[in-house]
Amino acid sequence: MNIYPSTKVRPYVYIGIDPMTGQFYIGYREANLIPSHLDLFEYKTSSEIIKPIFDRMNWSILAEFFNGDYAFDFEQRLIFENWGDPLLLNKNVRLPNGKKRFKAKKGLTRSKTHCDNLSKSLKGRPGRKQSNEEKELRSINQKAAGGYGPEKHSDKTKQKMAESHIGKTAPWNSKPHTEEWKKANSLRQTGKIRGPNKRKMEKIICPYCLRNIPSNNYSQHHGNNCKLKPKT
Repeated sequence: MNIYPSTKVRPYVYIGIDPMTGQFYIGYREANLIPSHLDLFEYKTSSEIIKPIFDRMNWSILAEFFNGDYAFDFEQRLIFENWGDPLLLNKNVRLPNGKKRFKAKKGLTRSKTHCDNLSKSLKGRPGRKQSNEEKELRSINQKAAGGYGPEKHSDKTKQKMAESHIGKTAPWNSKPHTEEWKKANSLRQTGKIRGPNKRKMEKIICPYCLRNIPSNNYSQHHGNNCKLKPKT
């Protein structure tokens, strides 16, 4: 266990690494009244996720500061630099514009009360089960507006529809193709990478919104063009 040797009482930044999973947590502390290497093991972080596993993690003091703001800025910069790492246990980070960004909560289990409240809030919206009276009224209104059209078209109408499509270009797969066309199309497709060997685009983390963006779309709305970039 790496312990920072200082005996001064100063704000500090620390890191804990879980030897079982490799996951890590970065934090800072400025309200300590004793040296950092003693305070950390009494404080045991403010994270409810870390407290149950605190004792099995390896803890280190990364740095001490004369000012709590400096310690906080250093902590946030470290979290920001590791935000894309799936082993990072921190759930939020302060963006350059001052706003917080939180990690998505995947697989969140909602309580029965929460589900009931969601159900009540959705009642009356499109998609709910309608009564027979509502269906009848809707049918009357639709017929007054011209109706939905007949269930089956007459032979005369079918003929008109067929004639209206004469001369129009059919989709490539709606008619048989000649062998010459098939060979030419095969040559056009030669060299294209498909299936499991298809090349994956490199992804870049935007320093402002922290989204993981494919490199071919990165410059359009991210980097210097990101909406969250602080205005100068």
